[in-house]
Amino acid sequence: YLFGIGPQFILKLIDEPGKRKLNLNLQARAIYSTDFSSIENRGYVFNPKIKYSREHVTDMNLKIFTSGGPIFATEKLMDYFYEVAPEFVIPGRPAYDADSGYLGSNLTFGISKRIGRQFRLLLGTRIGFHHGATNSDSPLFRDKTNLALFTAFAWSFWESGLPAR
Repeated sequence: YLFGIGPQFILKLIDEPGKRKLNLNLQARAIYSTDFSSIENRGYVFNPKIKYSREHVTDMNLKIFTSGGPIFATEKLMDYFYEVAPEFVIPGRPAYDADSGYLGSNLTFGISKRIGRQFRLLLGTRIGFHHGATNSDSPLFRDKTNLALFTAFAWSFWESGLPAR
């Protein structure tokens, strides 16, 4: 399993509270893997993206959102996905040493519904575009485009006494 943690800088380009928002999000993440017996650092990603959201859509009070942007990764993370060490070479899978750089771009579309004050249900899709990816010549690189569907349940377990503006 992979997970990431790190800071995000948000530049608000349009902010109409309760209506619509357009942000430039600059995310940097340390990526880790775990098999639940240990945790290993796998490298870092930088993911700048534009994010748009609109609240109070339809009578169901839904929120729609979309975002898109490139992902850049360090060599250590690219090795995790695309490197073929000499001991794993087989016919049709030659040795390969991955490089840092452009991993791909994601375009996300979703919808969410607030349930009470602390909970939110999210549904959406993410399309990954990997045309021009740094390691597209790796024997482990398969598809230039992929599609993922997701559902998530967010729980805000704490809220500051002084909300952000």
